[in-house]
Formats: sequence, structure tokens, C-alpha cells
Amino acid sequence: MEPLTGEALEARIKELEAERDKLLAETPFVRYAPRKTSHGHIKNVYNMKIGHLRKHGVEHNWNRTEVKQKCVATKEARYGSKAGNIKQTIATKVARYGSSYGDKEHIRQTNMERYGYPQGPVDVQCATKERLYGHRCIPDYVAAMQTRRQKYGEHLELIVEKSQQTKLERWDDAGWTNPHKAIATKREIYGERLAPIVAKAQQTCRLRYGSVWPHRDKDEWLAAISKTCMERYGVPWFCMTNKCMQANGQIISAPNRWWQSYIEEHLDVHFEFEHGVSITSYDLYYGNLLIDINPTHTHNSVYGFKRNTAEAKQPNYHWWKQQLAIAHGYTPLMIFDWHDPEIVLHVIEAHLNDAFIDCTDNALNPFVVDECTIKKHWVNTKSGEHLLDESFADGEMLDAGFVPVYDCGHWSYDS
Repeated sequence: MEPLTGEALEARIKELEAERDKLLAETPFVRYAPRKTSHGHIKNVYNMKIGHLRKHGVEHNWNRTEVKQKCVATKEARYGSKAGNIKQTIATKVARYGSSYGDKEHIRQTNMERYGYPQGPVDVQCATKERLYGHRCIPDYVAAMQTRRQKYGEHLELIVEKSQQTKLERWDDAGWTNPHKAIATKREIYGERLAPIVAKAQQTCRLRYGSVWPHRDKDEWLAAISKTCMERYGVPWFCMTNKCMQANGQIISAPNRWWQSYIEEHLDVHFEFEHGVSITSYDLYYGNLLIDINPTHTHNSVYGFKRNTAEAKQPNYHWWKQQLAIAHGYTPLMIFDWHDPEIVLHVIEAHLNDAFIDCTDNALNPFVVDECTIKKHWVNTKSGEHLLDESFADGEMLDAGFVPVYDCGHWSYDS
């Protein structure tokens, strides 16, 4: 940040003085402690900014490059990290919020108020990634794999060995994750259903590997995986195959392929895979029509891919994604597991022909937005049974094998 000088400096100081005086006039005088008052706090904040401006030309010391560099050097010297005392920071967040990430709800709320997105200033993030990597998503996956090959050659097992060592130091277990947290998460998800699930998993492992948990003998397990990969693909690890690297992290799922084939078979229209809009992407697209397929397994609000609770969908996720497409001039169509494929096919055909869709379901007619409300559904992960929520008890539904799925904003069914 360039320091202010001359007329620009004096003008900014006058603005701050005016803001301070106005805030003092509007704020009631309250004494918090013998030497702390509401007016004193306001004066301290603004007088500090004005003082920094007169001395350095900036409103805060942190705006000065030399101060930033000194702060970073001090933290690195004291704690061994440029970010400061990370262990203490994590411990404090866990004690206050129950998570090392912090108060997630407050963070999302603040981001929504400031930037209009729960993820933060996504436009700035995307622009930065585009500038650095030439892609709006994470750094190019292929480039990352090439770097890994250059660093480790064909010996990617070195990465595995280092990962195991780190996990042993942290959790006394060389498994793929923190076992204590994994068990706690499963208990939270399954409740009383956890015991039979664990028993079944142990029985399967005994039959396949001769022990309750195959990862206890990690070397033998990894050797078996590497052997299978060599037999099938000619490389020790699947991530080294051309198929994996060329996919660039964009694997097309079986449901997406089924819908593409189903539509092409009945309508003779070929939808392409993956179309990016702003910070996200949609599964299928043809012209101005975007289709997003939302399987219950990965789009419920209890857990996401690989039973990861951190990836569970927020209640407004599908509504937000639909409205984002509309805001960019597209016609979105959100498909859930409970939708009848024949009805969806009819709606797709109507959209392609620019025909009027007489439908009170906003998932099928996304432009019906008046008095739009997000509805909660329950889907059984085993039988596929679908129920519209009627204030059911969450615990009872989860124990019965159902998971909650929030739609993209339906109109009332009885409208």
C-alpha cells in the first residue's frame, strides 16, 4: 500500500476526524470500567489511525511492508512458523468452538454479508487462481503429478512412508486418517447403528485379509495394492496412470453418464459433460440449458463423499446453485433421486423447445421464484424410499436409515 502524502493525506485525516466526531455524537456515553468508556474507545480507534497517517502515511502499521516483514520474522523466530503459535491457536479454537477451524457459522455469515458468498470473495479468489494457474480451480492436477514424479521419480512410496510417519506422531496410528475422530464421527452419524456396521466390516476384513483391520499391517496392505496396480495398469500406484492424470481431477460419475445416455437415446440430443459457471460447474449442458444431478449419497446434509461430514451439503446449497445459473443467464434443471426420469425427460424436451412448463415444482421450472421455499426431504440410503419432511425427529430418521436432502426451492405441492 502506497503511503499518502500532501493534500491526499490531509483530506483523509479530515475524513477520519469527521467520522470520529459524528460517531461520538451518535453514541451514548457509557462507562465500562474506571478508565474505559464508550467515547474513549472511539477516540482511541480514530486517533490511532490519524497518528499512523501523520507518522507513516498509512492508517495501520500492518499496511507497511517493513512492519509485515518484521512481524513474520518475529513469529518464525519464536514459534518456528510464519503464522505464529499454531498449536495455541488451534487449542483456543477447539476450546471455544469445538473445531480447529473456528466459528464456522459466524465465518459464513460474515462472508455472506461482505461478499455475498459463504466461501468469501470468490471473484477475487477465482481471478487470482486464473492469473497464477490459468485455471479458476485448484492448481492444475496434471502439473502437480508431474512435479511429484520429478521429485520422487517412480518411488511414490516415499510419500506414503512420510505420511505414515506423520500420522504415527500425531495419532499413534499409520492409517489413512485420525482413527479417534473417525470413530466419533461415525457414532455421531449412525448412533446405535454403529455396532452392527462395525461388526459387518470386521467380518468382511477377516474374510478378505485374515484380520479385523487390514491397515494394521500397512506394509503388507500397501504391497498388495501396489501389486494389483502393477498387474492391471503397469504402474505401482493408480495415480501414476495416464487415465488418472489426464482426468485432471474431473471424474465423470456413473449417474452423469447414465443421464447423458438416457437423454440422447430418447431425445436424440447430445449433452456435454461439465460446464463451469462462476465458482462452480454443472454436470450436463446443451446450449443454454444446464443440468445438475444430485445423488442422495453425495448431496445429503449429513455426510458427503466417503462419509466425510465436512463435505455435507448446506441446506441452501442446491437453491444457491440454481439461482447462480439463472443470474448468469442460464436455465438450470436440478435432478434429485426421487424425480421420475420420464417426467424429467418431458421437462428437458419442453425447455429445448422453449415451451411453457405448467409446473409448481421449482426444481422443474426454475423461474418460478415467488414465495420460493427450500423443502427438506428424507431418502432411505438402502431402499431409496422418499418422504417429504413433516417435522420428523432427526435421530429416529437417521437410525431408520434415512438421510436429509434439501431441494433447490420448491413451490408448495398443493399450490
